[in-house]
Amino acid sequence: MTNNLLITLLLFVVYNVHGQQILNHDPQKIIDPAGLLKILTPPTEVEGSADMFDTWQHGDLYLSNSKVASGVIFNYDILNHMLSVLVEGKEYSLNPVAVDSIQLKSSAQTLVNSTVLKELTSDLLLLKLYESQYLILYRKTTVEVIKPNYNELLNVGSRNFQIDQDYFYLLWEKVKGRFTELQGKKKELKEWDHGDQVITFVKNQHLDLKNETDLVQVVQYYEQLAF
Repeated sequence: MTNNLLITLLLFVVYNVHGQQILNHDPQKIIDPAGLLKILTPPTEVEGSADMFDTWQHGDLYLSNSKVASGVIFNYDILNHMLSVLVEGKEYSLNPVAVDSIQLKSSAQTLVNSTVLKELTSDLLLLKLYESQYLILYRKTTVEVIKPNYNELLNVGSRNFQIDQDYFYLLWEKVKGRFTELQGKKKELKEWDHGDQVITFVKNQHLDLKNETDLVQVVQYYEQLAF
């Protein structure tokens, strides 16, 4: 292997994760998107789906066998707990059990398989919105299948159900070893240490606890008080 080719390969596998650290991947552990299909569960057809993202996302998939699938085009079907992968123009629905996390190319956000978090039992991928030395804030997407009446059924086409999609948030306090569920209500902050101060901060800054940017500000303020 020539020196130029070696340098090019090393540059390909070194990139910034979360803007905090540089990871150097072993070239032997990197697979292309097509190789991903040989590792995960074979494709499965599903009747209906509810995607986490409005458009296809690009990212790197970190697998539980320590391999990295680089440059994958994907979405996540929350209804069926399946990872949708676009490979050579074809869409595949795959069981994400072998995926530890997915680093989104468009942002510093990461999708984390909650099965690798021993403190939380869930079969969903969680979107990590914020992480520090003390706290991690996740968004969990929930889907409720609504059975329509006969008139509604005529308007939903071949899919015989409607979907109600919602979010709530999980704050993981590393030092205390606990999750706190957040659903956008100020009264939930009462249970926090320095809860009254946090609520005052929310009111003074006119923050919306259902707005993710605002919620990150609240978490960061709480962090300054508690740690």
